[in-house]
Amino acid sequence: MLNLLKNAIEHSKPGGNIMIQVKNSPIYIELVIQGFGEGILAEELPHIFERFYKSSSSKKLGSNGIGLALVKAII
Repeated sequence: MLNLLKNAIEHSKPGGNIMIQVKNSPIYIELVIQGFGEGILAEELPHIFERFYKSSSSKKLGSNGIGLALVKAII
């Protein structure tokens, strides 16, 4: 969860907004983290959960490309 929040913060403009919602149901809790930054390019979407994949914007941040792959494996 922290990785998703970190990504939302890093890819938002300074002073930008991030929405965090928690939805409760009898059998699970749904956490929604939504950033309003530059977004993900359509051609990069199929790859964002691959280990060590770095989007063009993540390369500028010095990302190692493993965060979203771990998030997917855990969640």
